[in-house]
Amino acid sequence: MNNSSASSYSDVCEAHNLKMSNNTNNTSSNDLYLENDGNRFNCVVLEAFLQVIIWHFIISYTRSYVVKHCQRKRWFIQWAKKPDGKGGEIGGGLVIYFLGTMTQHTFSAILLCLAYYLPASPLATQLFITGALGEFALEALDLKSMIVHQWGSVFNLMHHSGAIFGILPVCIYYADNAHVHQIGFGLMGWGASSIIVMAISSSRDITDLRERGQFMVMDVLNCVSMIYLRWIVAVPGMYWFLYEEWATMSVAIRIVMIAYMVLIKLFDLDLLVKVVKRTYGFLIGEKGTKKSTKITVSSLKRAPSTPFHLLRMKSAPLF
Repeated sequence: MNNSSASSYSDVCEAHNLKMSNNTNNTSSNDLYLENDGNRFNCVVLEAFLQVIIWHFIISYTRSYVVKHCQRKRWFIQWAKKPDGKGGEIGGGLVIYFLGTMTQHTFSAILLCLAYYLPASPLATQLFITGALGEFALEALDLKSMIVHQWGSVFNLMHHSGAIFGILPVCIYYADNAHVHQIGFGLMGWGASSIIVMAISSSRDITDLRERGQFMVMDVLNCVSMIYLRWIVAVPGMYWFLYEEWATMSVAIRIVMIAYMVLIKLFDLDLLVKVVKRTYGFLIGEKGTKKSTKITVSSLKRAPSTPFHLLRMKSAPLF
């Protein structure tokens, strides 16, 4: 009886010690998690600040280079002459803006694609953070420009809602989540590819039969890639991310994530309708089959393809 009691007592003590050991390990793990989380917060904020500064100079240099060396190029003029959907032309200013944006979008898209396709890599998390913060930097600079120069609309705010709501919390708390990598690949993958495709297609002369065919191929490719990346890839990633992480999210993070996803998908829905209508108009309709002779403000501001010093008139004297 005494041996039995002693054995039971020792078992209870051993179980109690094991439980205490597990609690200690859990406490230390939680402390380590909070410490790592705090370190990531500081690193993400610092990197975001640095990327805003770096991309300000990179984008400014890209746009100044285009202004000095590209405005008289045939592809630039063809792009500037394209209709803007509001009865006018895109104009050189918007082309310069897009080319600066394309530089940043391409950089972020490459890093986010690597993070998505290399999930086992120890660099996947850092690749995602750097790529996402590059997009944050661009959107923050655009928001600053919208406020200072008073341009933009609700449509622009919906597009830039990532900088306001989503990117920083995701980089701090969920940068190692596979579903977040999928969302980033879907959203940013099309963001970069669409501008590159648009640059190629818009530089084509749609009144020329051969170049119109090239234009249509790129336009259809842009429409298909949007449906695939923004909807087939990104939307399931959003669903499974919320499904798996919802229980562990704070109320503030839930509000931020829902607000961002709703705004970005409203933006995508509006853009999808415009892209499909545009593709249908050029592919099946008669859009762009006749060369416009309308004089617009953008056409008057457009630089000629021939340098100014070759345009000097050589008139004979009257007397």
